[in-house]
Amino acid sequence: MVPCIIRRLAIFILLSTLLSTVVSPVQSMAAAATKNTPPAVPIADVAQTTNALPITSHPALTRATQSNAITTTTTLPHISAGWSHTCVINGAGRLTCWGYNSNGETDVPSDLGAVSQVSAGEDHTCAITRTNALRCWGNNYPGQVTMPDLGTVSHVSAGRFHMCAVTSANVLRCWGNNSVGQATVPNDLGAVSQVSAGDGHTCAVTSANALRCWGWNVVGQATVPNDLGTVSQISAGGSHTCAVTNTNALRCWGWNAAGQATVPSDLGTVSQVSVGERHTCAVTSAHTLRCWGLNDYGQTTVPSDLGAVNQVSAGGSHTCAITSTHALRCWG
Repeated sequence: MVPCIIRRLAIFILLSTLLSTVVSPVQSMAAAATKNTPPAVPIADVAQTTNALPITSHPALTRATQSNAITTTTTLPHISAGWSHTCVINGAGRLTCWGYNSNGETDVPSDLGAVSQVSAGEDHTCAITRTNALRCWGNNYPGQVTMPDLGTVSHVSAGRFHMCAVTSANVLRCWGNNSVGQATVPNDLGAVSQVSAGDGHTCAVTSANALRCWGWNVVGQATVPNDLGTVSQISAGGSHTCAVTNTNALRCWGWNAAGQATVPSDLGTVSQVSVGERHTCAVTSAHTLRCWGLNDYGQTTVPSDLGAVNQVSAGGSHTCAITSTHALRCWG
């Protein structure tokens, strides 16, 4: 009887030891994944509209998907890199989009006409026409392409699942996913000149050049530094935010697991910043492009032959820039 109990006890101890060797690595990997991945922004449980397109899972990006160049001889005044697609406006105001298109985000409406600004989001796109009207298309869950009665607009920014636009009267309007308050404009905001919609947070520059941010703030992406001062440009990304101050200094804050919010000490003054999902790019005052942060698809590896740059746009895992010779280059 006693030897039997001893044998069972030995078997129990052996099985417990083996189980711990399996569970421990799994727990370690789960902890590592949590450390390197920001908490996901919840999507509001909103009923789809009748013209909504279904959400589908995006496959891993490839260079073939995002880096196919456009051949054009006209000036390229504006580029917008979304999470998995890209849009560009040429000198004549013609909009062209390409990349992932599961929800029609790259299908430019045939009756759109000339446009002056475009913003590419997760899987939707919005553009401002030359008559200052806003048009949106692509995925409409939960309502990001269903525009409210805006009138004419001067600026637009597409977040992951929400939209924001500045009207011609400098009033900010936001709609779409509002699960963490990203589309709830503060009552005391006042007039604004610029807006940037990120993954689950929103930032706006007021008419007094002050910065206000709200929405998802679990890693501090919506907490504006007290010593920031006035700003000239803002860019909200996946879970971090960057702003160009009125002295042309760059400040970034929020999620920094890949160094995306760590401004290079030798960067100097900048003229523009663009924040992607987990990387950041800035055009210096000397028109040099610098990028940093996550580089799993080469999105922060600036081509050595790029030359001087006028504008940059950081997307989900790719980057596009317009050079001083009006050439369009994309990588990642």
